[in-house]
Amino acid sequence: MVNWSSLRANALKAARDAGPIEAHAILSRLMCRALDSIRDLLPEEGERALNEALAFWMDGMGGAASLTATRVSCWKYLDQKPGGSSAIPDDGAAAMRAVICVLFPEPQRDDFSMDTLEFFAEMFDRMGRDIAA
Repeated sequence: MVNWSSLRANALKAARDAGPIEAHAILSRLMCRALDSIRDLLPEEGERALNEALAFWMDGMGGAASLTATRVSCWKYLDQKPGGSSAIPDDGAAAMRAVICVLFPEPQRDDFSMDTLEFFAEMFDRMGRDIAA
């Protein structure tokens, strides 16, 4: 197991030296690697979304429109759950919310990537999981 703080620090260092688009990509790839280690917690919709994100961020496949459509599909999936998309009652819901973090092809604002990484870390903390190497 790898310490989240250490991984986060390394990603932040690399992202600091990059422009905002590249920094977003660096952090998204880090989050994709972490998500791959909790694939077992994801429902089918989440696994499909993770596969889409991995193809986009790791392999340069797919496009921004597809990633955005997948994000919308994940929100719809969560909306159908008890408590709706704002509730995070269990590990599966936290894992789905973490997947949504990697479904933004570009940062939405200057501090978006860092805010997303912080939220992503909160979801991992909720699950009681460390990030596997």
